[in-house]
Amino acid sequence: MTDQQKRIYWNRNWQFLKGFEESYLGLQTIDAAQELEQVESYLKIQLLRYAGQFTYQIENQAEPGALFLRFTLQPIVENAIYHGVKGLAHQGIISILVKR
Repeated sequence: MTDQQKRIYWNRNWQFLKGFEESYLGLQTIDAAQELEQVESYLKIQLLRYAGQFTYQIENQAEPGALFLRFTLQPIVENAIYHGVKGLAHQGIISILVKR
């Protein structure tokens, strides 16, 4: 990926996260699909930082309308990257499965 492509990729995902925060400001809970969208944008940004060190997969099996506390998954995923896959000799996998 070229530097220009990285800048475009970063800007697109950063704008999504910024818009997400502004749209849901004040809400304590959000739909599971919205929480997963937010965490996927976070993962895409981290893929730029840790290029090639991990891949991810996300599966949503939650019932429609299932609610999450806002930003529940992001710190868990951050810890998975920092303490789980960062610095591995091989490529790590972060797998997220939401069920209810």
